[in-house]
Amino acid sequence: MTKYTKTKYYQHKRNTIGEVVIDLDDIAQCYRTIFETVKGTAPLAPELGTNIIEMVGENLEEAEKLIKTILKSDFETQEPRGEIIDISLYKNNINQIVTVITFKAKYSNSNKTLTEEFVI
Repeated sequence: MTKYTKTKYYQHKRNTIGEVVIDLDDIAQCYRTIFETVKGTAPLAPELGTNIIEMVGENLEEAEKLIKTILKSDFETQEPRGEIIDISLYKNNINQIVTVITFKAKYSNSNKTLTEEFVI
């Protein structure tokens, strides 16, 4: 028997068969899709994605403000259900820029937040 969960947000879970993501995990999956899609490469949705790939190879200190601005704008425009609380960046041990995003559901009575990491 299928167990149903009362939720506002859900969709198919990427790279699975028959699984779904709900609530904040759903919004996180949408953020990941936006982050990993180069703007203009989705044929039926050319406005989907971000141009964050242009920051590869840039000095972190110089690129940090621009990365935060681009992501905040693109995420809030393309995924209006989420509200960005914080965006921070650091370089990992193999010199990749890691973006850490903390967010919550905009239209929820809960103050629960979720933090996701994305590697540029």
